[in-house]
Amino acid sequence: MRAAGPYSGALKRAIWKLKYEKRRDLATPLGLLMAGSVEGLGTVDALVPVPLHPRKEAERGFNQSLLLARAVAEEARLGVLAGKLTRVRETLPQNKLNPGRRRQNVEGAFAVAERRVFAGRRILLVDDVLTTGSTAMECSKAIMADGAENVDVLVCAIAGG
Repeated sequence: MRAAGPYSGALKRAIWKLKYEKRRDLATPLGLLMAGSVEGLGTVDALVPVPLHPRKEAERGFNQSLLLARAVAEEARLGVLAGKLTRVRETLPQNKLNPGRRRQNVEGAFAVAERRVFAGRRILLVDDVLTTGSTAMECSKAIMADGAENVDVLVCAIAGG
């Protein structure tokens, strides 16, 4: 797991503006920051954004993880497997829950949309913020169950707890 930085200060404000003030223009600089924070992108076959539930994505108007993944992918000259991992049920916002509830909240919430799409591939899962790792773990389980060789995680920021 790699993070461009801690979830604080200017980085926290930029992520907040991207997500909640719909500042999509911030996705590219944040994605470039993420790409610069990780070595070995050449050992990755494809990037996979953490999916939002379709209702949440429609409400927000975009998936911030997809925008970040596209920016990282463009810098690294890699493909993005958008829509191949899906959120199959709505979950509560993770930032409102304690660590134990976060794990329960996302358990079984993700599935592979197309069988064997990840088979034999080295995947880089992309998200905006990692707190407990519950979402990343559940996404990784679904991808690995489909036959991926491995799943690494890249986030814009890591929160303290």
